[in-house]
Amino acid sequence: MQNKVSLLIIGGYGQVGLQMAQLLAETQQYAITLAGRSETKARQAAQKTGYQTLGASFDLYQPTVEHYKLVNAHDVIVVCLDQPNDQFVRYCIAQSKVYFDITAQSSFITALQSLNTAAQQNNAFVLTSLGLCPGLSNLMTKEMIRRHPEADHFHTGILLGLGEQHGKAAIEWTLDNLANDFYSNGKRIKAYQGKTPAPFTAAFGLRNTYRFNFSDQHTLPMTYPGHTFSTGLTFDRSWLSALLHIAARLGITKLLKYARVRQAAIKAFAHPLMGKEVFGLSAQAMQDGKMLGYMAVEGSREAEITARLAYISVHKIMQSGLHRQGGVFDIQSVLSLQDIWTDMKQHFTETAHLP
Repeated sequence: MQNKVSLLIIGGYGQVGLQMAQLLAETQQYAITLAGRSETKARQAAQKTGYQTLGASFDLYQPTVEHYKLVNAHDVIVVCLDQPNDQFVRYCIAQSKVYFDITAQSSFITALQSLNTAAQQNNAFVLTSLGLCPGLSNLMTKEMIRRHPEADHFHTGILLGLGEQHGKAAIEWTLDNLANDFYSNGKRIKAYQGKTPAPFTAAFGLRNTYRFNFSDQHTLPMTYPGHTFSTGLTFDRSWLSALLHIAARLGITKLLKYARVRQAAIKAFAHPLMGKEVFGLSAQAMQDGKMLGYMAVEGSREAEITARLAYISVHKIMQSGLHRQGGVFDIQSVLSLQDIWTDMKQHFTETAHLP
């Protein structure tokens, strides 16, 4: 029997990490270790996963010598947590590891591009954008570029259902980005203010989306420098989207920087009765402000879909041998929508204009 690939998942007992681990374990091609701050939780998750999965302690914020020994003992590293800086990635590159990162943190993803030369020199493979957005959104936009090469602008729309069981980290990330402006194409963008209508599936139709700091709009120009990109967010409750837009224009969302306001907002967004258990994703091609075409998906259980997308991406890369090239890559540089769609399409409740 062929030797299994040793794979370390840091953040392995979180919503996404655990579900991805279970999918990878079922292939019986990986010797998996789940790691996190709590060794007890990691071992419990490993036992639940089965297939001789192991559990271990690992603290990304304060890694010890033993933690680095754990990294050295594995061929592939998958990180499902946001990181304070790029020091851990630098270490993995120096050790010539295969490294996958599921973060949606745009500043972190774009910063990793500066490590491309080091990754090439050490023959280390680094891949980012493995979830819904960034991830599937990048691949849908890549397909729209193929279909409409005459387009000059591409817009991604994200629709979040407030009935979804979002993890605390995802809620905190959303609130932090509601409170902070960002830069795109050299221009300062006010969070949740610039409005672009985005066509979703039939259940939601055309919805106003508001500029939000998703990383796909920052990394896609590196792959396709001749085009411009934007990404907007909306919610399943139109009244809430409109209310947040007004709050952003009045500067009220800046109050989310204060701890008490932030904590109250986290509790409100975590309440499952505020909306539906649904998410939507739209990619459209535009020319001179007019839509040329679009595609859209709709589903539920966002964390489960993210885990499945990450699993398919990791497994496809490892099976194809693409991980043998050195460098830092965003997902659209190495995979296409067709590469993952056969395995993913049955997990969406509705689609429009997909392959």
